[in-house]
Amino acid sequence: MVINVAKREEISNSASEWNSLYNITTKLFRIAPWGEYTADSFFSICDEESNEYFLSFNNGIHCLPGVDGLRSYIRMLHNRGDELIEIALRSIAITRSKEGLEYKSYLPGYVPWSLNDYEVKLLHRVYGQAIPLIEWVANESPMVDYTKLESPTRRYDQKRREWVHEVRRLQLPPIPPKVIELPDEMTLYRIANRHSVNAILEIDVFTIMKQSTEEGYDRPFYPTMIIIAEQSRNVVLDVKLVPPGGDIPEETIEAIIEFIEKHGRPTLMFVQAQETYGMLYGFAEEVKLPLRVAGFLSAVNYYKLEKGIDT
Repeated sequence: MVINVAKREEISNSASEWNSLYNITTKLFRIAPWGEYTADSFFSICDEESNEYFLSFNNGIHCLPGVDGLRSYIRMLHNRGDELIEIALRSIAITRSKEGLEYKSYLPGYVPWSLNDYEVKLLHRVYGQAIPLIEWVANESPMVDYTKLESPTRRYDQKRREWVHEVRRLQLPPIPPKVIELPDEMTLYRIANRHSVNAILEIDVFTIMKQSTEEGYDRPFYPTMIIIAEQSRNVVLDVKLVPPGGDIPEETIEAIIEFIEKHGRPTLMFVQAQETYGMLYGFAEEVKLPLRVAGFLSAVNYYKLEKGIDT
């Protein structure tokens, strides 16, 4: 048996857990419907606690946790080559290589990594339910229209207290808008009433496609960089690196407030991305700061060029 656990020297899972996962994965690879379905054909599992997992048999096996995992995978399929979309993937993937089976965990913002204890147990549990589902599809040949996001499903029926098979249409609810918490009212009032200064701020927020490590994180990640610059003097005022899970709006707004507290209210704020504009719009409206989108930020882009920052 060969298990390629990419980039981790020590494995905390016991040998018996890995052997058990390897055995069930080998069986799943043997009976999986290779070549019969397109990349966006999915099988689904709904367990005793109503947790959903989706399986895609496309160049390996992707186990996608919940609607977020399914949505991230579909976005990746439709945007191949877009690195920012690809690093937003939420999946546990297994592929077969010359060395054996390779297991990788994908989490948004992180470098693909080897499985932790929880993921090994989760995958074993999901695969254990996937095998009878695939066998049901092979034996019963249910009518499934994958082009309409219909999915063969194995679901635990709480009333009957047993597993059942069915075909259902997958639902992808709209992504709820991100709620951005603004500073407290006293801070907003203070910022809104500060004196004005003859300064134009440039604000850029973007993901760096370079691996970073930090104590407390069990795998490398791709950080988000926040750059605040003053255009007229061509000076960078603040640079922040935010790891996955960090509050990017809060960090950005704090940097703007710090400038205003020290120097006063800028006459204008420029951002380069529409997403950044949406993130700061509510704050700018509250404190009556003009906010615009610009195709080029001279001070910010000069700093990127000088530091060799590739975005």
